[in-house]
Amino acid sequence: MPPSEQTPKPPKRPLYWLLRAVVTVAPLFFLLSAGFAWHPPLLFWALSLYGSTDLCTSAQARIGLERMFNADDVGVEIGKQSKQVRTENGLALFQTPRGNYWVPTGTEHVLGKLLAQQQLEFYGDRETGVQPGQIVLDCGAHIGVFVAEALKRGAAKVVAIEPAPSNVECLRRNFEKEIAAGRVVVAPVGVWDQDDVLPLYEFDHNSAADSFIIQGKAGKVLHKVPLTTIDKLVTQHGLERVDYIKMDIKGAARKALEGAKQTIARHHPRVTVSTEEAADDPRVLRGYLAGLDKPYTASCGVCTFWQKKFVHPDVMFFR
Repeated sequence: MPPSEQTPKPPKRPLYWLLRAVVTVAPLFFLLSAGFAWHPPLLFWALSLYGSTDLCTSAQARIGLERMFNADDVGVEIGKQSKQVRTENGLALFQTPRGNYWVPTGTEHVLGKLLAQQQLEFYGDRETGVQPGQIVLDCGAHIGVFVAEALKRGAAKVVAIEPAPSNVECLRRNFEKEIAAGRVVVAPVGVWDQDDVLPLYEFDHNSAADSFIIQGKAGKVLHKVPLTTIDKLVTQHGLERVDYIKMDIKGAARKALEGAKQTIARHHPRVTVSTEEAADDPRVLRGYLAGLDKPYTASCGVCTFWQKKFVHPDVMFFR
């Protein structure tokens, strides 16, 4: 065909193609939105498939994401039902649906969320968490919301390990009767791979975030605090065994596990670790515990959608 007789090409119409794309995609978007609104777990299922990693199965990620999303709502509701009863020496006493708690003033806004984490069983359910009669180490006990949960589940003894002085004072007030009865022991130290004295970075508006590792923009050094090993604490307090170790120690989990070698080898306790901080890399912890003489297997707990790219466990269970 001569060039003059060729069929002319249609002019480019970017607006047309844009509208066509919108018309094509809009129904799908509407159906997905309606599906998520009608049955919210569909959203967690979709996110878990899109962002799944080798750390969590899709089923674990779906359940973990759902719990994490629900925690904010539950925390807000607990906050609404709580009230401040009194203040004293930089501490405030709050009456909550899950008991009365002293907290450092200025950090009370996180109390609802912390209690929601216990209500939603972030650190294990009846099968994976604390069992009746067990001896428990709570590393990073803060003001004791997990201590209270462990006692409710029938723990024989809980050693509450907490380095921040204001949190330690809250622990002693919150569990005065249990301490007198010997069911709770407060250890005012940090856990590490050796005896040491290090600066503790404190956060004025969230004492649960205090850390030896993470400084952050709001972190400040108030004083230096002693650290020791879990193995030495077990000997010091004459513990006949250790059944369960919970760690929420803001980047120090790997160091603390190094200092628990004898305890782990002798008693092989269940270990639950908060891995929300980058320094508590769940792959590193999994590799370390899997390489012991009595290897541990790992499973994913509560999850977040890390940087909107992939599922990341905030809690890991090691058995």
